[in-house]
Amino acid sequence: WADALRILTGTVAAGNCADPELSEAHVILGAIEYQQGNRQEAQKHLMAAYRHDTQMRPSPVLFPPQLVEFYRAVNGIKGS
Repeated sequence: WADALRILTGTVAAGNCADPELSEAHVILGAIEYQQGNRQEAQKHLMAAYRHDTQMRPSPVLFPPQLVEFYRAVNGIKGS
């Protein structure tokens, strides 16, 4: 997890990504933080993901249902 966090954080900080790519990076960072029990950091990343792409939704095929629901809750997304 540490390597993934370091690489993705560096990628985001470099400023070379388009908004959809930043959104995806923040979802992955949020997922890592969520899995490690760092809900506050996960929330920050998942909110950033939504800011970069309001149409982005974590795939229920790739992510656990709890994370998908957490993403929806922190971003105030209603419905399916």
